[in-house]
Amino acid sequence: MNKKEKIVEKLKEIYDPEIPLSLWELGLIYNIEINERNVNILMTLTSPQCPMSDYLIEMIKDKLIELEFIDEVNVNLTFDPPWTPEMIKEEKKNNESNIINKKSESKLGNNEEKVNDVNIKICHSCGVDENIKPLIEVRYKNEKFFMCYNCLKDF
Repeated sequence: MNKKEKIVEKLKEIYDPEIPLSLWELGLIYNIEINERNVNILMTLTSPQCPMSDYLIEMIKDKLIELEFIDEVNVNLTFDPPWTPEMIKEEKKNNESNIINKKSESKLGNNEEKVNDVNIKICHSCGVDENIKPLIEVRYKNEKFFMCYNCLKDF
Protein backbone atom coordinates (compact mmCIF):
# COMPACT_ATOMS: atom_id res chain seq x y z
CA MET A 1 0.00 0.00 0.00
CA ASN A 2 1.44 3.40 -0.95
CA LYS A 3 1.43 6.47 1.30
CA LYS A 4 -1.73 7.99 -0.17
CA GLU A 5 -3.63 4.72 0.23
CA LYS A 6 -2.54 4.53 3.87
CA ILE A 7 -3.78 8.09 4.42
CA VAL A 8 -7.12 7.25 2.79
CA GLU A 9 -7.49 4.19 5.05
CA LYS A 10 -6.98 6.42 8.11
CA LEU A 11 -9.50 8.96 6.79
CA LYS A 12 -12.03 6.15 6.43
CA GLU A 13 -11.82 5.70 10.22
CA ILE A 14 -13.14 9.23 10.91
CA TYR A 15 -16.92 9.38 10.81
CA ASP A 16 -19.20 12.36 10.41
CA PRO A 17 -20.93 12.93 13.77
CA GLU A 18 -24.40 13.12 12.18
CA ILE A 19 -24.22 10.95 9.07
CA PRO A 20 -23.11 7.32 9.45
CA LEU A 21 -20.35 7.61 6.84
CA SER A 22 -16.66 8.45 7.05
CA LEU A 23 -15.30 11.78 5.86
CA TRP A 24 -13.76 9.94 2.91
CA GLU A 25 -16.98 8.11 2.01
CA LEU A 26 -18.95 11.36 2.17
CA GLY A 27 -16.59 12.92 -0.37
CA LEU A 28 -15.50 15.66 2.03
CA ILE A 29 -11.80 15.19 1.21
CA TYR A 30 -10.99 17.11 -1.98
CA ASN A 31 -7.21 16.71 -2.13
CA ILE A 32 -4.33 14.95 -0.39
CA GLU A 33 -0.88 16.37 -0.99
CA ILE A 34 2.22 14.66 0.40
CA ASN A 35 5.44 16.71 0.68
CA GLU A 36 8.21 14.61 2.20
CA ARG A 37 6.95 14.09 5.78
CA ASN A 38 4.18 16.69 5.63
CA VAL A 39 0.61 16.14 4.47
CA ASN A 40 -1.82 18.82 3.31
CA ILE A 41 -5.50 17.95 3.26
CA LEU A 42 -8.02 20.10 1.41
CA MET A 43 -11.53 19.34 2.56
CA THR A 44 -15.00 20.70 2.93
CA LEU A 45 -17.87 20.13 5.35
CA THR A 46 -21.47 19.16 4.73
CA SER A 47 -22.40 22.69 5.80
CA PRO A 48 -20.41 25.91 6.28
CA GLN A 49 -22.20 26.26 9.64
CA CYS A 50 -20.99 22.86 10.87
CA PRO A 51 -20.33 23.22 14.61
CA MET A 52 -17.97 20.23 14.51
CA SER A 53 -15.38 21.70 12.11
CA ASP A 54 -12.62 22.13 14.71
CA TYR A 55 -13.27 18.66 16.11
CA LEU A 56 -13.11 17.03 12.66
CA ILE A 57 -9.89 18.86 11.78
CA GLU A 58 -8.29 17.67 15.02
CA MET A 59 -9.50 14.12 14.39
CA ILE A 60 -7.84 14.16 10.96
CA LYS A 61 -4.58 15.47 12.41
CA ASP A 62 -4.62 12.93 15.26
CA LYS A 63 -5.33 9.98 12.94
CA LEU A 64 -2.80 10.88 10.27
CA ILE A 65 0.03 11.66 12.66
CA GLU A 66 -0.20 8.00 13.72
CA LEU A 67 1.35 7.06 10.38
CA GLU A 68 5.10 6.58 10.69
CA PHE A 69 5.91 8.61 7.57
CA ILE A 70 4.05 11.77 8.69
CA ASP A 71 5.46 14.52 10.93
CA GLU A 72 3.01 17.31 10.21
CA VAL A 73 -0.60 17.51 9.03
CA ASN A 74 -2.21 20.67 7.69
CA VAL A 75 -5.95 20.73 7.06
CA ASN A 76 -7.48 23.51 4.99
CA LEU A 77 -11.23 24.04 4.62
CA THR A 78 -12.89 25.19 1.44
CA PHE A 79 -16.50 25.52 0.41
CA ASP A 80 -15.74 25.79 -3.28
CA PRO A 81 -17.31 23.69 -4.54
CA PRO A 82 -19.88 23.30 -1.79
CA TRP A 83 -20.59 19.74 -0.69
CA THR A 84 -23.68 17.99 -2.05
CA PRO A 85 -24.91 14.42 -1.47
CA GLU A 86 -23.84 13.56 -5.03
CA MET A 87 -20.26 13.66 -3.71
CA ILE A 88 -20.82 10.53 -1.63
CA LYS A 89 -18.61 7.72 -2.97
CA GLU A 90 -20.53 5.47 -5.38
CA GLU A 91 -19.86 2.31 -3.37
CA LYS A 92 -21.64 3.88 -0.38
CA LYS A 93 -24.60 5.31 -2.28
CA ASN A 94 -25.92 1.83 -2.97
CA ASN A 95 -24.83 0.12 0.25
CA GLU A 96 -27.97 -0.83 2.19
CA SER A 97 -26.38 0.15 5.50
CA ASN A 98 -26.01 3.74 4.36
CA ILE A 99 -27.71 6.37 2.24
CA ILE A 100 -29.42 4.45 -0.50
CA ASN A 101 -32.10 6.51 -2.16
CA LYS A 102 -33.68 9.89 -2.20
CA LYS A 103 -37.38 9.18 -1.98
CA SER A 104 -39.51 8.78 1.07
CA GLU A 105 -41.84 5.82 1.15
CA SER A 106 -43.08 6.18 4.70
CA LYS A 107 -45.40 8.50 6.57
CA LEU A 108 -43.48 11.14 8.44
CA GLY A 109 -46.24 12.35 10.76
CA ASN A 110 -45.74 15.92 11.93
CA ASN A 111 -43.55 16.78 8.92
CA GLU A 112 -46.47 16.34 6.54
CA GLU A 113 -48.56 19.28 5.39
CA LYS A 114 -51.58 19.20 3.13
CA VAL A 115 -51.28 21.46 0.09
CA ASN A 116 -54.13 21.31 -2.44
CA ASP A 117 -55.22 17.91 -1.08
CA VAL A 118 -51.72 16.46 -1.53
CA ASN A 119 -49.50 15.48 1.37
CA ILE A 120 -46.19 17.31 1.09
CA LYS A 121 -43.36 16.64 3.51
CA ILE A 122 -41.76 19.88 4.71
CA CYS A 123 -38.38 20.11 6.43
CA HIS A 124 -38.84 22.07 9.64
CA SER A 125 -35.18 23.09 9.71
CA CYS A 126 -34.90 24.78 6.32
CA GLY A 127 -38.50 24.78 5.02
CA VAL A 128 -37.84 22.99 1.74
CA ASP A 129 -40.43 20.47 0.57
CA GLU A 130 -39.76 17.07 -0.97
CA ASN A 131 -40.99 18.22 -4.39
CA ILE A 132 -38.14 20.71 -4.60
CA LYS A 133 -35.44 18.56 -2.97
CA PRO A 134 -36.27 14.93 -2.15
CA LEU A 135 -35.54 13.26 1.13
CA ILE A 136 -32.55 11.03 1.66
CA GLU A 137 -33.36 7.64 3.11
CA VAL A 138 -30.65 6.48 5.52
CA ARG A 139 -30.30 2.92 6.77
CA TYR A 140 -27.97 2.28 9.63
CA LYS A 141 -27.78 -0.96 11.59
CA ASN A 142 -31.20 -2.10 10.35
CA GLU A 143 -32.85 1.21 11.30
CA LYS A 144 -34.28 3.58 8.72
CA PHE A 145 -34.62 7.34 9.02
CA PHE A 146 -34.79 10.31 6.68
CA MET A 147 -32.73 13.43 6.19
CA CYS A 148 -33.49 16.60 4.29
CA TYR A 149 -31.57 16.62 1.02
CA ASN A 150 -31.06 20.38 1.34
CA CYS A 151 -29.81 20.86 4.92
CA LEU A 152 -29.10 17.22 5.94
CA LYS A 153 -31.02 17.55 9.19
CA ASP A 154 -33.08 14.64 10.50
CA PHE A 155 -36.59 14.74 9.09
